[in-house]
Amino acid sequence: MTIDAPAAAIEAKILELFGEASLSYARNKHRGGQSGKKGTRYEDYFATLRVAEIAAEHVKIGGKKPDWPKIEGQAVGFVDDLVLSSVAETQHSQCKNSPSVTWSGGEHPIAGDFAMQHDLAAATGKPDPRMELVVSDSELAEKLRNCIPDNIEPYSSVRLFPYATTANRLVLEDKEIQRTLAHLTRAEEPELDELSETFQAILLSWIETDGQCSIGELLARAGKQSPQLLRTFPITDGVEHLSPGFVAALAAVNDLKYSVKRGFFSWYSSGTSGIFPHDCGTEEFARFQKRVIKNAPSNFDAFWDLL
Repeated sequence: MTIDAPAAAIEAKILELFGEASLSYARNKHRGGQSGKKGTRYEDYFATLRVAEIAAEHVKIGGKKPDWPKIEGQAVGFVDDLVLSSVAETQHSQCKNSPSVTWSGGEHPIAGDFAMQHDLAAATGKPDPRMELVVSDSELAEKLRNCIPDNIEPYSSVRLFPYATTANRLVLEDKEIQRTLAHLTRAEEPELDELSETFQAILLSWIETDGQCSIGELLARAGKQSPQLLRTFPITDGVEHLSPGFVAALAAVNDLKYSVKRGFFSWYSSGTSGIFPHDCGTEEFARFQKRVIKNAPSNFDAFWDLL
């Protein structure tokens, strides 16, 4: 069975491994999660952050053509809030925004869900399955880390992710999230409102995602929905899109300086500056280049009229 096994095949494996009662539990868990997915703020914010973190890591290592992991919310199984799958590993995350989370409490203890999900993932061919419990309280997170049951400890972890009533507040109150998002914006020194808008662009793309998709696909959709916010992926500065005629025409414009970074064209002159609203690989930018070449502006005012 492949790492992209369909739901029916996963359900058949659950029945084989754990029996009818566990299959019924997994089905009910999946239906409940699917029906509530669009309004589950804490889970959606966490998924958005994970997308941003993976994209930012790609930027930091300078990858050109990434093998993006696949992401899925409310997957069939026992640890289902978020699943990230790559050729090397599979990360299952369960989000609990509650002050009273334990490993062993309730009719279906988290420790039991982790153990069954690990066995299910291994049986369905998912590489290096890992389980992660995500909670919003720092003291609770530390307590849970110190008492992970021995049978699930080798593949289980606890992560702190704060709860916020709005995406804007989450970004404004968390410096680490700000640093992560700063790798993804088209501006090299983004303002706080740009960071918040970038998070919300990725969030919207995630909420609109049904089933499984790659991180790259999700980022591309977010970029199309908000073309003036995100840098381009795969990573490129965009210089390869500049035609020789365009470069020559710009050199003839008095008092004009320009740069091409994060996939966007920026210009500077006499204390004013700006960024072309579409990335260098778009038809809009190609048409702009043709206008500049055709009109051959000699001063900044003439260049400005072509923007």
